[in-house]
Amino acid sequence: MKSTILAAAALICVSCLGACTVDIAGAPCSADENCPAGQYCADDHTCRMAGTGSRGGDGEDSGRLQDASGSKDGGKLDGGVDSGAGAGLDSGPDAGPDAGFDGGPDAGFDAGYDAGPVEECDAVTPCAAGICCGGGCVMGDCCGDGDCTTPGKPTCTAGHVCVDVCGPNVRCGKGFACCEGKCRQGDCCNALDCAGNPDGSFCINNKCSRKCVADVGCSPGKCCQAGPAAGSCYQGECCDDSQCSEPLVCAGGGTPNACGCTPETEAEFCIRMKSACGLTDGNDNCWKFRVTDCGACNTCKSECVAGQCKPEYHAGYRCDGADVYWFDSCGTREELKQDCTSAQPCVGNVCCTPTEKTATCTGKCGEVPDGCGGFHDCGSCQNGYECDGGTNKCACTSGIVCGVQCCHSVSDVCHQSACCTKADPTELCAAKCGIASDGCGGSYDCGPCSGCGPSPTGKGGEMCWVTSGDFWMGCNGAADNECEGDENPYHQVTVPALRLDKYEVTVAEYDLCYDAGKCTAPGTPGPGCNWWNSGRNDHPVNCASWEQARTYCEWAGKRLPSEAEWEKAARGTDGRKYPWGNGSLDCTRAVHSANGCASTGTAPVGSKPAGAGPYGNADMVGNVWEWIEDDYHSTYSGAPATGGAWVNSPRGTARVLRGGSWWNNMAQYLRSSDRAWNEPAGWGDYWGFRCAR
Repeated sequence: MKSTILAAAALICVSCLGACTVDIAGAPCSADENCPAGQYCADDHTCRMAGTGSRGGDGEDSGRLQDASGSKDGGKLDGGVDSGAGAGLDSGPDAGPDAGFDGGPDAGFDAGYDAGPVEECDAVTPCAAGICCGGGCVMGDCCGDGDCTTPGKPTCTAGHVCVDVCGPNVRCGKGFACCEGKCRQGDCCNALDCAGNPDGSFCINNKCSRKCVADVGCSPGKCCQAGPAAGSCYQGECCDDSQCSEPLVCAGGGTPNACGCTPETEAEFCIRMKSACGLTDGNDNCWKFRVTDCGACNTCKSECVAGQCKPEYHAGYRCDGADVYWFDSCGTREELKQDCTSAQPCVGNVCCTPTEKTATCTGKCGEVPDGCGGFHDCGSCQNGYECDGGTNKCACTSGIVCGVQCCHSVSDVCHQSACCTKADPTELCAAKCGIASDGCGGSYDCGPCSGCGPSPTGKGGEMCWVTSGDFWMGCNGAADNECEGDENPYHQVTVPALRLDKYEVTVAEYDLCYDAGKCTAPGTPGPGCNWWNSGRNDHPVNCASWEQARTYCEWAGKRLPSEAEWEKAARGTDGRKYPWGNGSLDCTRAVHSANGCASTGTAPVGSKPAGAGPYGNADMVGNVWEWIEDDYHSTYSGAPATGGAWVNSPRGTARVLRGGSWWNNMAQYLRSSDRAWNEPAGWGDYWGFRCAR
């Protein structure tokens, strides 16, 4: 039952689903259309009576309105500076349409809350009335006159104003507001805590204003909004829960005055109240006040003492970084007990104990999670198995298992209970002939062990087989009377089978290495260097150093021959003097300048087929001297008997050259056993090379 009905003009409901306007004069507004006819929305966001005049210049702060002639009258809406502390919104029931909170029991509620603007002053601009205090004109005492220090007087504020000396005729200094007769720093709303006052006031434009309570202050048919928007009257579907069908209630905390909120069950209410137990009061989720017996402690599951669950400590704990805390039974963090360690890191708010490595790694490999964000290194797989990173198990990816071993290559076979990788036939037959073992119990047919054919590497010209076996190396005095000292002693050497280029490397073949970016240009431009002159593609590449010759052979998948290999290919096993035998040297068997042949340069390779050696290699003497892998030694004393290159450690300063050239005019330099040497960086138009494999 409403105890007091206040006369007010009816207001328009802007939105019954959101913010409806209130129907009391002086209530909040955002635009004129929020106010009823005959009122406007003032700059302080309250509805004011328009009268017959226009808005005054200082009415926004002091509450004054102008009359029809534009002059300021004495009418006050909120008990302004002239109305006195007892004035209400107006002067009683006959005040006209502006009558708001009238002379009833609440009259004078807003009196004195706004004493108007402070007149500013300083040494240049004196006050029209009163005294200048702290930059503002005040009536009455100022801190500077010493009254504030007089016993029994109020204390002085930082604004140089005695705090208890303000009212209609005594204004506060700058930065202070007159709040219920006292100068308060800031604004009255904060100083007086309007929202927290039990009398139901709320803050509007720096003043505590009356709001509706339990429908008091609302027009008939309207309800006083509850919940967060408390204090405003709304026209809506319902005014209380009795107008809603169960289980709906009037949703005061949500959509204004609409039936639609389903209140919590008692269990839900008690759970939300957490540690409450026994008779528990409070608003439910629909902003309806209720008292519920929550019984014994619900979520806490502990003893109920004075309406609250008694904290109950338990063995569980949680961590936050390195810090570990005990928690009570309701989840409230309590005192610090210990720290997590590197051995027990904080994982998921718990100090985690990693799994034991032996148990984790049984049947596993690689890095296996330890259950606490770390890993155990379970090692690698054995016997050729590989670790599957997805399952952390050893797997045989090739699918070939031999006993306890996993064979890696798909070409592997199980031979004698072990994985065996067969030799590549191309690589194997490049150095072998006939039937050759693949190394795993099988074999390849590498073809005949004699004759000449294409290079097995696909680079360079034909190569001829030089069979394995013993031969005599050096000058054979029984067949040769032109022996020199560095050709002795005559000794036996065992040479493994090999392939040796049938011809000296040509200009065209060297071009391919140069075009591939592996070889450099030999010599310098000149009439004798074949690489720099057109029309000599089939001539031997000359003017090349030992280093350039070696680079080419490596690019072609070959190597320079040893001195023993070269000499066996040039003379065979019968100790002959020349590649063709012991017959005399003439112009049909070699390109040279001896015995009246008078060659003036190189000739195309293979141009003297009658001079071929016992294995089919052409131009073994004449045309160009050929670079050899070996370091030069003045005798064969100490030379290896295995057929390999004789090199010093470190390497010597000279390399061996064999076979003579077009430039030699003496037959003794064209014998199979004759030797020459030069520095490895040296070159000349009568030096060339061939490769072995």
